[in-house]
Amino acid sequence: MDVDLHIATADLGGWDTHEHQPWVFNNLVKTLSESVMAFYNDLNAYHDKLTILVMSEFGRRVKGNRSNGTDHGYGGVMFALGKNIKGGQMYGKWNGYSRYNRLSSSNRRIIDTTLRRKRHQKNLPRF
Repeated sequence: MDVDLHIATADLGGWDTHEHQPWVFNNLVKTLSESVMAFYNDLNAYHDKLTILVMSEFGRRVKGNRSNGTDHGYGGVMFALGKNIKGGQMYGKWNGYSRYNRLSSSNRRIIDTTLRRKRHQKNLPRF
């Protein structure tokens, strides 16, 4: 079924793991992995056009807290999946673990660049 869909979003909550992170995180990663795999496989007819971005809206600290979890931090994670993704590498600049380091890329910039490249347009509105 072709519905002329260009952009879609989905949310998976529960990542705010201030406590019991080893158990909660493992289950979340399993759910995320299985869901992304099922979605990608269901859309196999569109792999030439499909790009999936998975990202966190905020980061976590590296060091755990007293509740066996982690608190909010400055880092985050994003990955991309698609036939035309040049994978197997890290993109961006790693600034180390210092809390004073700034992120090298924002989610908005990566989404903006991905949309522009997929749509082959330079006149899309900026985020």
